[in-house]
Amino acid sequence: MTREESKMMQGVGILTMIFYHLFNPSFNHGLSSTVLGNMGRAANPVPLYCLLSGYGLYLVFRHGKDRHRFIRCFRLYFRYWFITALFVFVEVCLFRDYRCTFSIKEILLNITDWKASYYPPAWFILPYCILNLSSFWIFRITEKKNTWIILFLAYCVYLFSSRMNNYSWFGLNIFQTLYIFFPFVLGGVMAKLDIVEKANLILSKTNIWIVLAILALLFLLRYFIYTGAVVSFFWMGVIIVVINVVRRIPYCYKVFLFFGHHNFNMWMIHAWICWYFLHDFIIRLGNPILIYFTVLSICLIVSLILDVFIIPLESKIIREHAK
Repeated sequence: MTREESKMMQGVGILTMIFYHLFNPSFNHGLSSTVLGNMGRAANPVPLYCLLSGYGLYLVFRHGKDRHRFIRCFRLYFRYWFITALFVFVEVCLFRDYRCTFSIKEILLNITDWKASYYPPAWFILPYCILNLSSFWIFRITEKKNTWIILFLAYCVYLFSSRMNNYSWFGLNIFQTLYIFFPFVLGGVMAKLDIVEKANLILSKTNIWIVLAILALLFLLRYFIYTGAVVSFFWMGVIIVVINVVRRIPYCYKVFLFFGHHNFNMWMIHAWICWYFLHDFIIRLGNPILIYFTVLSICLIVSLILDVFIIPLESKIIREHAK
Protein backbone atom coordinates (compact mmCIF):
# COMPACT_ATOMS: atom_id res chain seq x y z
CA MET A 1 0.00 0.00 0.00
CA THR A 2 1.52 3.30 -1.09
CA ARG A 3 1.30 6.60 0.77
CA GLU A 4 -1.27 7.87 -1.75
CA GLU A 5 -3.34 4.73 -1.34
CA SER A 6 -3.28 5.28 2.43
CA LYS A 7 -4.47 8.85 1.87
CA MET A 8 -7.18 7.48 -0.44
CA MET A 9 -8.34 5.14 2.33
CA GLN A 10 -8.56 8.15 4.65
CA GLY A 11 -11.02 9.52 2.08
CA VAL A 12 -13.09 6.37 2.55
CA GLY A 13 -12.79 6.97 6.29
CA ILE A 14 -14.15 10.52 6.28
CA LEU A 15 -17.06 9.58 4.01
CA THR A 16 -17.88 6.84 6.51
CA MET A 17 -17.37 9.11 9.53
CA ILE A 18 -19.95 11.63 8.31
CA PHE A 19 -22.43 8.80 7.73
CA TYR A 20 -21.68 7.43 11.22
CA HIS A 21 -22.32 10.73 12.98
CA LEU A 22 -25.45 11.48 10.97
CA PHE A 23 -27.23 8.15 11.30
CA ASN A 24 -25.85 6.36 14.36
CA PRO A 25 -28.78 5.98 16.82
CA SER A 26 -26.47 7.17 19.62
CA PHE A 27 -26.53 10.61 17.98
CA ASN A 28 -29.90 10.38 16.21
CA HIS A 29 -32.32 8.61 18.57
CA GLY A 30 -35.12 8.60 16.00
CA LEU A 31 -33.22 5.97 14.01
CA SER A 32 -33.15 3.33 16.76
CA SER A 33 -34.12 -0.15 15.50
CA THR A 34 -34.14 0.98 11.86
CA VAL A 35 -32.07 -0.33 8.95
CA LEU A 36 -30.45 3.08 8.50
CA GLY A 37 -29.69 3.29 12.21
CA ASN A 38 -28.10 -0.17 12.20
CA MET A 39 -25.97 0.86 9.21
CA GLY A 40 -24.93 4.01 11.05
CA ARG A 41 -24.07 2.11 14.21
CA ALA A 42 -21.83 -0.25 12.21
CA ALA A 43 -19.98 2.56 10.41
CA ASN A 44 -17.43 3.60 13.07
CA PRO A 45 -14.23 4.27 11.04
CA VAL A 46 -11.84 5.08 13.94
CA PRO A 47 -10.08 1.68 13.70
CA LEU A 48 -9.53 2.32 9.98
CA TYR A 49 -7.52 5.45 10.76
CA CYS A 50 -5.55 3.58 13.43
CA LEU A 51 -4.76 0.74 11.03
CA LEU A 52 -3.54 3.21 8.42
CA SER A 53 -1.44 5.07 10.99
CA GLY A 54 0.12 1.88 12.31
CA TYR A 55 0.82 0.71 8.75
CA GLY A 56 2.51 3.95 7.74
CA LEU A 57 4.51 4.43 10.94
CA TYR A 58 5.77 0.86 10.81
CA LEU A 59 7.19 1.57 7.35
CA VAL A 60 8.80 4.74 8.72
CA PHE A 61 10.29 2.69 11.57
CA ARG A 62 11.61 0.06 9.16
CA HIS A 63 13.32 2.64 6.97
CA GLY A 64 15.22 4.29 9.82
CA LYS A 65 14.97 7.37 12.03
CA ASP A 66 11.65 9.22 12.08
CA ARG A 67 12.46 12.92 11.74
CA HIS A 68 8.87 14.11 11.37
CA ARG A 69 7.05 12.73 14.40
CA PHE A 70 6.84 16.15 16.08
CA ILE A 71 5.79 17.86 12.84
CA ARG A 72 2.92 15.38 12.47
CA CYS A 73 1.74 16.18 15.99
CA PHE A 74 2.10 19.91 15.41
CA ARG A 75 0.03 19.78 12.22
CA LEU A 76 -2.75 17.91 13.98
CA TYR A 77 -2.81 20.28 16.94
CA PHE A 78 -2.45 23.40 14.82
CA ARG A 79 -5.44 22.55 12.66
CA TYR A 80 -7.37 21.45 15.73
CA TRP A 81 -6.67 24.76 17.51
CA PHE A 82 -7.37 26.88 14.43
CA ILE A 83 -10.65 25.21 13.45
CA THR A 84 -11.94 24.80 17.01
CA ALA A 85 -11.21 28.43 17.92
CA LEU A 86 -12.93 29.63 14.75
CA PHE A 87 -16.07 27.57 15.26
CA VAL A 88 -16.33 28.28 18.98
CA PHE A 89 -16.23 31.98 18.05
CA VAL A 90 -18.96 31.45 15.43
CA GLU A 91 -21.09 29.45 17.87
CA VAL A 92 -20.88 32.07 20.61
CA CYS A 93 -21.06 35.25 18.53
CA LEU A 94 -23.38 34.31 15.67
CA PHE A 95 -25.54 31.51 17.06
CA ARG A 96 -25.59 32.87 20.63
CA ASP A 97 -25.08 29.36 21.97
CA TYR A 98 -23.19 29.27 25.25
CA ARG A 99 -22.62 25.51 25.37
CA CYS A 100 -18.86 26.08 25.74
CA THR A 101 -17.53 27.30 29.07
CA PHE A 102 -14.37 29.42 29.25
CA SER A 103 -12.80 28.81 32.63
CA ILE A 104 -9.02 28.55 32.57
CA LYS A 105 -9.28 24.86 33.45
CA GLU A 106 -11.70 24.11 30.60
CA ILE A 107 -9.64 26.05 28.07
CA LEU A 108 -6.46 24.19 29.06
CA LEU A 109 -8.23 20.84 28.91
CA ASN A 110 -9.35 21.60 25.36
CA ILE A 111 -6.04 23.08 24.21
CA THR A 112 -4.19 19.94 25.26
CA ASP A 113 -7.07 17.71 24.09
CA TRP A 114 -7.07 16.11 27.54
CA LYS A 115 -10.82 16.62 27.34
CA ALA A 116 -12.46 17.77 24.09
CA SER A 117 -15.63 19.32 25.51
CA TYR A 118 -15.80 22.03 22.82
CA TYR A 119 -15.65 19.49 19.99
CA PRO A 120 -16.01 15.87 21.20
CA PRO A 121 -15.01 14.19 17.87
CA ALA A 122 -11.50 15.61 18.38
CA TRP A 123 -10.87 13.15 21.24
CA PHE A 124 -8.43 11.14 19.10
CA ILE A 125 -5.73 13.81 18.74
CA LEU A 126 -3.93 13.28 22.05
CA PRO A 127 -4.08 9.44 21.90
CA TYR A 128 -2.81 9.48 18.31
CA CYS A 129 0.08 11.77 19.18
CA ILE A 130 1.04 9.50 22.09
CA LEU A 131 1.15 6.50 19.75
CA ASN A 132 2.95 8.52 17.09
CA LEU A 133 5.67 9.61 19.53
CA SER A 134 6.06 6.12 20.99
CA SER A 135 5.76 4.18 17.70
CA PHE A 136 9.52 3.51 17.50
CA TRP A 137 9.47 1.60 20.78
CA ILE A 138 6.16 -0.12 20.01
CA PHE A 139 7.41 -1.50 16.70
CA ARG A 140 10.85 -2.29 18.09
CA ILE A 141 9.13 -4.67 20.51
CA THR A 142 6.94 -5.98 17.69
CA GLU A 143 10.07 -6.79 15.68
CA LYS A 144 11.84 -8.61 18.50
CA LYS A 145 8.94 -10.60 19.96
CA ASN A 146 6.55 -13.13 18.47
CA THR A 147 4.08 -11.23 16.27
CA TRP A 148 1.04 -13.26 17.30
CA ILE A 149 1.76 -12.92 21.01
CA ILE A 150 2.08 -9.13 20.59
CA LEU A 151 -1.22 -9.01 18.71
CA PHE A 152 -2.95 -11.10 21.37
CA LEU A 153 -1.67 -8.87 24.18
CA ALA A 154 -2.68 -5.74 22.26
CA TYR A 155 -6.16 -7.22 21.76
CA CYS A 156 -6.39 -7.90 25.50
CA VAL A 157 -5.55 -4.24 26.11
CA TYR A 158 -8.38 -3.30 23.73
CA LEU A 159 -10.88 -5.54 25.54
CA PHE A 160 -9.76 -4.10 28.87
CA SER A 161 -10.23 -0.53 27.62
CA SER A 162 -13.70 -1.29 26.25
CA ARG A 163 -14.76 -2.50 29.69
CA MET A 164 -13.14 0.43 31.49
CA ASN A 165 -15.10 2.89 29.32
CA ASN A 166 -18.02 2.22 31.66
CA TYR A 167 -16.26 4.45 34.20
CA SER A 168 -16.58 8.20 33.60
CA TRP A 169 -13.00 9.00 34.70
CA PHE A 170 -11.70 6.61 32.04
CA GLY A 171 -13.38 8.78 29.41
CA LEU A 172 -10.51 11.29 29.52
CA ASN A 173 -8.86 11.28 26.11
CA ILE A 174 -5.48 10.09 27.32
CA PHE A 175 -6.97 6.75 28.35
CA GLN A 176 -8.39 6.24 24.86
CA THR A 177 -4.82 5.51 23.79
CA LEU A 178 -5.50 2.00 25.09
CA TYR A 179 -8.66 1.80 22.97
CA ILE A 180 -6.84 2.56 19.70
CA PHE A 181 -3.66 0.63 20.57
CA PHE A 182 -4.78 -2.69 19.06
CA PRO A 183 -5.75 -1.45 15.58
CA PHE A 184 -2.57 0.64 15.54
CA VAL A 185 -0.43 -2.46 16.24
CA LEU A 186 -2.52 -4.52 13.80
CA GLY A 187 -1.77 -1.95 11.10
CA GLY A 188 1.94 -2.29 11.85
CA VAL A 189 1.67 -6.08 11.57
CA MET A 190 -0.11 -5.70 8.23
CA ALA A 191 2.88 -3.71 6.98
CA LYS A 192 5.43 -6.08 8.53
CA LEU A 193 3.86 -9.14 6.87
CA ASP A 194 3.05 -7.25 3.65
CA ILE A 195 -0.52 -8.53 3.89
CA VAL A 196 -2.05 -5.99 1.48
CA GLU A 197 0.29 -6.86 -1.39
CA LYS A 198 0.10 -10.62 -0.80
CA ALA A 199 -3.70 -10.48 -0.79
CA ASN A 200 -3.64 -8.27 -3.89
CA LEU A 201 -1.73 -10.95 -5.82
CA ILE A 202 -4.61 -13.34 -5.16
CA LEU A 203 -7.46 -10.86 -5.70
CA SER A 204 -5.94 -9.54 -8.94
CA LYS A 205 -6.46 -12.97 -10.47
CA THR A 206 -10.10 -12.93 -9.40
CA ASN A 207 -12.97 -11.47 -11.44
CA ILE A 208 -13.70 -7.89 -10.35
CA TRP A 209 -17.35 -8.74 -9.71
CA ILE A 210 -16.34 -11.46 -7.28
CA VAL A 211 -14.05 -8.97 -5.50
CA LEU A 212 -16.93 -6.48 -5.26
CA ALA A 213 -19.13 -9.29 -3.92
CA ILE A 214 -16.51 -9.97 -1.22
CA LEU A 215 -16.59 -6.27 -0.30
CA ALA A 216 -20.40 -6.34 -0.12
CA LEU A 217 -20.22 -9.47 2.05
CA LEU A 218 -17.82 -7.71 4.45
CA PHE A 219 -20.29 -4.85 4.88
CA LEU A 220 -23.18 -7.29 5.29
CA LEU A 221 -21.33 -9.15 8.03
CA ARG A 222 -20.49 -5.87 9.74
CA TYR A 223 -24.16 -4.86 9.60
CA PHE A 224 -25.17 -7.93 11.60
CA ILE A 225 -22.01 -8.18 13.76
CA TYR A 226 -21.44 -4.59 14.82
CA THR A 227 -19.65 -5.30 18.09
CA GLY A 228 -16.37 -3.46 18.58
CA ALA A 229 -14.65 -6.82 19.16
CA VAL A 230 -14.45 -7.41 15.40
CA VAL A 231 -14.38 -3.90 13.95
CA SER A 232 -10.60 -3.75 13.47
CA PHE A 233 -10.66 -7.02 11.51
CA PHE A 234 -13.54 -5.71 9.40
CA TRP A 235 -11.58 -2.60 8.43
CA MET A 236 -8.48 -4.68 7.72
CA GLY A 237 -10.54 -6.65 5.23
CA VAL A 238 -11.98 -3.47 3.73
CA ILE A 239 -8.49 -1.99 3.22
CA ILE A 240 -7.31 -5.14 1.44
CA VAL A 241 -10.33 -5.38 -0.86
CA VAL A 242 -10.76 -1.65 -1.58
CA ILE A 243 -7.06 -1.27 -2.49
CA ASN A 244 -7.51 -4.04 -5.06
CA VAL A 245 -10.71 -2.49 -6.42
CA VAL A 246 -9.32 1.02 -6.85
CA ARG A 247 -6.23 -0.31 -8.58
CA ARG A 248 -8.57 -1.77 -11.18
CA ILE A 249 -11.10 1.10 -11.29
CA PRO A 250 -8.96 4.28 -11.31
CA TYR A 251 -11.76 6.88 -11.14
CA CYS A 252 -12.81 5.50 -7.72
CA TYR A 253 -9.23 6.08 -6.57
CA LYS A 254 -9.30 9.73 -7.65
CA VAL A 255 -12.57 10.47 -5.84
CA PHE A 256 -11.46 8.88 -2.57
CA LEU A 257 -8.02 10.50 -2.81
CA PHE A 258 -9.62 13.92 -3.21
CA PHE A 259 -11.60 13.47 -0.01
CA GLY A 260 -8.52 12.00 1.66
CA HIS A 261 -6.71 15.31 1.23
CA HIS A 262 -9.56 17.04 3.08
CA ASN A 263 -9.97 14.25 5.61
CA PHE A 264 -8.79 16.01 8.77
CA ASN A 265 -10.50 19.33 8.04
CA MET A 266 -13.80 17.58 7.36
CA TRP A 267 -13.46 15.53 10.54
CA MET A 268 -12.97 18.76 12.47
CA ILE A 269 -15.90 20.47 10.71
CA HIS A 270 -18.69 17.97 10.19
CA ALA A 271 -20.03 17.69 13.76
CA TRP A 272 -20.32 21.47 14.05
CA ILE A 273 -22.61 21.31 11.00
CA CYS A 274 -24.48 18.13 12.03
CA TRP A 275 -25.00 18.90 15.72
CA TYR A 276 -24.55 22.57 16.54
CA PHE A 277 -25.14 24.94 13.61
CA LEU A 278 -27.53 23.42 11.06
CA HIS A 279 -29.04 20.49 12.93
CA ASP A 280 -32.70 21.55 12.57
CA PHE A 281 -32.25 22.53 8.92
CA ILE A 282 -30.60 19.19 8.11
CA ILE A 283 -33.30 17.16 9.87
CA ARG A 284 -36.00 19.03 7.92
CA LEU A 285 -34.46 17.82 4.65
CA GLY A 286 -35.97 14.44 5.47
CA ASN A 287 -34.36 12.27 2.81
CA PRO A 288 -31.22 10.50 4.16
CA ILE A 289 -29.40 10.74 0.81
CA LEU A 290 -30.13 14.46 0.58
CA ILE A 291 -29.05 14.94 4.21
CA TYR A 292 -25.79 13.09 3.66
CA PHE A 293 -24.76 14.90 0.49
CA THR A 294 -25.80 18.29 1.87
CA VAL A 295 -23.57 17.86 4.94
CA LEU A 296 -20.78 16.41 2.79
CA SER A 297 -20.93 19.37 0.39
CA ILE A 298 -20.97 21.98 3.16
CA CYS A 299 -18.01 20.35 4.92
CA LEU A 300 -16.01 20.15 1.69
CA ILE A 301 -16.66 23.79 0.79
CA VAL A 302 -15.70 24.97 4.28
CA SER A 303 -12.57 22.80 4.16
CA LEU A 304 -11.49 24.34 0.86
CA ILE A 305 -11.97 27.84 2.29
CA LEU A 306 -10.11 27.05 5.52
CA ASP A 307 -7.13 25.63 3.64
CA VAL A 308 -6.62 29.01 1.99
CA PHE A 309 -5.63 30.30 5.45
CA ILE A 310 -4.34 27.19 7.24
CA ILE A 311 -1.83 25.89 4.69
CA PRO A 312 0.23 29.11 4.39
CA LEU A 313 0.22 29.65 8.19
CA GLU A 314 1.17 26.06 8.87
CA SER A 315 3.99 26.11 6.31
CA LYS A 316 5.35 29.41 7.59
CA ILE A 317 5.46 28.19 11.21
CA ILE A 318 7.20 24.95 10.20
CA ARG A 319 9.76 26.86 8.09
CA GLU A 320 10.47 29.29 10.92
CA HIS A 321 10.91 26.42 13.35
CA ALA A 322 13.28 24.65 10.91
CA LYS A 323 15.58 27.69 10.96
